[in-house]
Amino acid sequence: STQSTWGSAAKCRTTENKIIEFDSSIVVGSQEYNAPEINMEKTYFGEKSDIFSAGVCLFYMVFGQYPFRLASESDPYYKKLSRTNKSLYWQIYSGSPVSDNFKRLFEKMTERHTAKRLKMEEIFNQPWIELGVYERRDFEEEMKHRLEIYDKICNRKMEDIATKQKWSQKISFQMNMEEDLMEEEKVKQPDSSINHYIAECAEINKGLEKKNEVAKEKLDVELICDDKAEQNDILSLKDQRKIQQGESRGPLNYFQVI
Repeated sequence: STQSTWGSAAKCRTTENKIIEFDSSIVVGSQEYNAPEINMEKTYFGEKSDIFSAGVCLFYMVFGQYPFRLASESDPYYKKLSRTNKSLYWQIYSGSPVSDNFKRLFEKMTERHTAKRLKMEEIFNQPWIELGVYERRDFEEEMKHRLEIYDKICNRKMEDIATKQKWSQKISFQMNMEEDLMEEEKVKQPDSSINHYIAECAEINKGLEKKNEVAKEKLDVELICDDKAEQNDILSLKDQRKIQQGESRGPLNYFQVI
C-alpha cells in the first residue's frame, strides 16, 4: 500500500485510481469525528472514514451536540448506536422531533462496518435528502429571516446588558453614598468602643482627683499640726525668758513680789 499525507488535503486514491490505505497509528483530527476503524484497526480508507465524519457533522447540525465522544465500544453512546437494534440509542433523543428518514441516513453514514457504510453517490438518493433543497431565492430569504431573528436576539441581549449596567452603576453609586454617610456618622459619633474608653478614662480621672484631694487635706492637716507644735515651742521659749526676766504674771511672779 502507498502512504499518503493525512488531513483534508490528503489524496484518497492514487493516479491509477487505487484506494490508499492510511496508517491509523498517526493521530488525525478530533476523536469525536473519527471513524471506529481509525481507533481499532491498523489501517483505514480515507473515503469511508470521511463519510463517517460527515455523518457526525450532520448530527451536530441537527442536534447541536455530538452523537458520542469516541467511536469505540468503551463509549456508552456509540455502543448503543453500533448495535443492530438501535432503538435504545434513539431513546436518548426521544424528546427531539427528528424524522425516521434522518435517523436511517445517520445510521447508514456511521455504520460500523465499512462495507455497509454509504458511499457519497448513495447519500443523495436517501429519502431525507430527496425531500428537496432550497432554491437560491428561497435560501436567501431563509437566511435573511434567520438574520433578522438573530439581530433581534442580539439587540435584546444588548438592551438587557445596558439595563443591567445602568442598575449596577446606580446600585454602586448608592452603596458609595451609604459608605460615605457611615464614615461621616463615625466621625460625628465615635463608635461604642471609643465611648467606653472615654468613659473609663473619665472615671480614672475622677478617682485620681479624689485621691489628690484626700492627700492635699492630709498634707494640710500635717502642716497645721507642725505649725502648732512650732508655735507651742516658741511660746514655751518666750515663757521661759519672761520667767527669767521677771515678766511672768503667773504664780512665780507672786512669790517674787513677796
